[in-house]
Amino acid sequence: MQLLPRVWRIIPIVTIQALVCAGFVLGQISRDRPLASNVILPQRDAWVIRGHDRVELKGVSADVRIEGQMARTSLEIDLYNPGYARLEAEVILPVPSRAVVVSFTFDGAGEEPTARLLPRDEARRIYERIVAQVRDPAILEFVGYSLVRSCVFPVEPRKGQRLRLIYEQLLTRDGARVEYALPRSESLDCRVPWEIRVRIRSNEPVSTIYSPTHDIDIDRTRPGEIEVRVKDQGHKEPGPFYLTYLPERAEAAGAVVAYPDPQSGGGYFLFLMGLPTGQASNPTRTARREITLVLDRSGSMKGAKIQQARAAARQIIRGLAAGETFNLLSYNEVVDAFADRPVPVEPGTLTAVERYIDQLSAQGGTNIYEALLEALHQPPTSDRLPLVLFLTDGTPTVGQTGERAIRELVTLNNPYHRRVFTIGLGTTVNAPLLDALANNSRGSSTYIEEHENIGDKIGRVVRRMQGPVFTDVEISFPSKGSAAARIHDCLPAPVPDLFQGDELVLLGQYAGNEPFSLSVRGKLLGQTRSFEYSFDPAHSSVRNGYVPRLWAGRKIAQLIDAVRQLGADTNHGLPGPGPADPRVSELTDEIVRLSLKFGILTEYTAFLAEEGTDLSRPPAVLSQAREQLELKAMGMRVGSAANNQARNLNAMAAKKTLNITNNYLDAAGKRQAATNVQQMNDKAFFLRGNRWVDSRVSSASVRPHRIVRIGSPELIDLAEQLARENRQGSLALKGEILLEVNGEVILVQ
Repeated sequence: MQLLPRVWRIIPIVTIQALVCAGFVLGQISRDRPLASNVILPQRDAWVIRGHDRVELKGVSADVRIEGQMARTSLEIDLYNPGYARLEAEVILPVPSRAVVVSFTFDGAGEEPTARLLPRDEARRIYERIVAQVRDPAILEFVGYSLVRSCVFPVEPRKGQRLRLIYEQLLTRDGARVEYALPRSESLDCRVPWEIRVRIRSNEPVSTIYSPTHDIDIDRTRPGEIEVRVKDQGHKEPGPFYLTYLPERAEAAGAVVAYPDPQSGGGYFLFLMGLPTGQASNPTRTARREITLVLDRSGSMKGAKIQQARAAARQIIRGLAAGETFNLLSYNEVVDAFADRPVPVEPGTLTAVERYIDQLSAQGGTNIYEALLEALHQPPTSDRLPLVLFLTDGTPTVGQTGERAIRELVTLNNPYHRRVFTIGLGTTVNAPLLDALANNSRGSSTYIEEHENIGDKIGRVVRRMQGPVFTDVEISFPSKGSAAARIHDCLPAPVPDLFQGDELVLLGQYAGNEPFSLSVRGKLLGQTRSFEYSFDPAHSSVRNGYVPRLWAGRKIAQLIDAVRQLGADTNHGLPGPGPADPRVSELTDEIVRLSLKFGILTEYTAFLAEEGTDLSRPPAVLSQAREQLELKAMGMRVGSAANNQARNLNAMAAKKTLNITNNYLDAAGKRQAATNVQQMNDKAFFLRGNRWVDSRVSSASVRPHRIVRIGSPELIDLAEQLARENRQGSLALKGEILLEVNGEVILVQ
């Protein structure tokens, strides 16, 4: 399929070299024309084919417009010639199959420059020629995509050149779900900045817009129009860009996306559920809240802290809506309450609580147990979602100080199922305790450094709690057969409440190939509702390689937190796990197994990517991992390092997008990343010297069954074989590659 200017039209007057570059020979387009002196693959890199001067790829801007199922992608590609001679270049652009090229232009070009959509056999010849000439298999990452080939001449010396290519495609639709994909390299050494914007026009409301690959900002500009942008920090994030959305229906829209795993006889699934935005945005239809604010007024809160806490309390109370209820508790060694039960928002109660806040002063110890117990046991307001905002700047010093005893309050002594949102102020809080209180009650935890503004940070927490839409969510898998037994490791668990702007992203594993049903039950806008969805594993696809990695990231976070919670009370003279505790060993084994399989690293397993780590020695690897977990996760309960661990784990457990670079905060709060481990669907490669090693092979010294050399026809055959599993990106790694393919160990050299 191709759109070409008619060759019998008058050819624009340019140089003979430009005509040759464009491929015109006696009025025909030469299918076997030679490559230009520079080849540009916008999704990956630029290569010099002949000569020494190089055209640089500076950046790409993608402007996508989706209307119905039709997507129009406009790419602006910025090139620069740093040399002193005019250069020719051509663009090899991977695009989705069945795409149609609409136009191709560049600055200073003639009226109708040419862009051709290559058929499969010709695309293969282009792959072979480029790889053979530049000795770099990176382009093979895009085997399986259609290719657009176009010429760019001239690229003037010391100047830039901007290309514009527009193509259209009919998007796939799976039930209600519409998905858009923009091909890009997953290679970590690709740092070409991409600015991506998507504008969606829809005749029906859109309930949920979600990207599993990149963090996005969503702006509902007007009815029927939505603008999506990849956040600034994502401009240099590698990997293809996926965007999916669910049109709003009378019922809550939902869809299942799955990745097959033939080895296990099942696969991984992602369930996406959208909420009815139109109803949720109507104040009369939104579920109302009961908020209890619990403030620490112990001696450590003296000075600026108590002043900021008072200001934050006023901000929270003033932000409540008519019809909602509230209470305020303050505590040091004793607990003081504004009222014996939550009161309605009205002028009299607001004036009285302002006076109560003004008289708060800091002194005494910290009785967290009694303060939390009092908040959980208040008589509740009917037909309200009961929420607790619990603020502290320290660890328990008075009354019951055992971490486990306090943690168990929200699970064993929470009669009205109040959600607890914890706020840790400074570095003297017990981060694992605050996380447990929040996670076990469907809440969340937040940490505020002493130099940060408490009011601003708490304001964001409260805005996050606006408009409860779907609460008390429960997931089940009803079936006449044994579907429930076939579904396992679903995360998050428990499912948190969903507020305005939220979507439900549930990840799990399934066994077998029989269809199964998924039931979602909860209170939608205060009314108990149940929704049924179905999924047929026959619809799973290797193109959904992000699904197993998203699941693995959440699973690793869950396991690490389990280790961390085993460290409770070790500093209080109470029993805790010892050096030979089998629970820690079991959890460590699974953390390391998943980290190696998927290439997902944390501060506890970052050593796996280090050059000196021998992955072929499991006992040594497990010993080092356990040491890191015991030292950090279990041993660090208080301090800035513990707070940063909490931030990392909370982000990982709630992560809805990939973390390809494995970035995390270290003990000092600095952002770290690993560039010597490459994730690839449900596999991973680790760099050892100049060789990338498939984690299933374990050691770079393993003797391969077969050697495939760059530039050989066998390499293209291997790429097409891997493409059937969507693993052709394995060949885009720079250096030698040792990988396993269907049980055979192959060295790409």
